[in-house]
Amino acid sequence: MIGLINFAPSYMYATESLNFSKPARSMHLFQPAVSHRIKSLKLDIGVKLLDCIGSELQLTEAGRILEPWARKLIRQAIEMQETMDSLQHKIVGFIRISCSKTTGKIYSPNWKLASTINIPGSRSPSWPARRIT
Repeated sequence: MIGLINFAPSYMYATESLNFSKPARSMHLFQPAVSHRIKSLKLDIGVKLLDCIGSELQLTEAGRILEPWARKLIRQAIEMQETMDSLQHKIVGFIRISCSKTTGKIYSPNWKLASTINIPGSRSPSWPARRIT
């Protein structure tokens, strides 16, 4: 089960994009590293999670069942880390900003600049949020 904790983010990226190249770029890894993580996860769990058909991936039944569990595990790991950090009087949590397209065009450059400021203990989310349309 330790493999699930370590490789859940790689698995989530792969299930969202249904290939190994995009997750590798997003995670700043090489494609074989992501493939190896998914293979290790498969060996750890004992069931096939993805089918490779040419260069395209498809989720197996087990893969579809695992996806919400992996997402929940990642969320709980983040919450646990934030709780432990808060006990040390650290600032914890995420700031999510949403706005209309017009407002975003006006203020987005300033938000991007502000996000480059080094805040001790700050980190990026495990995987990008999905855009809601």
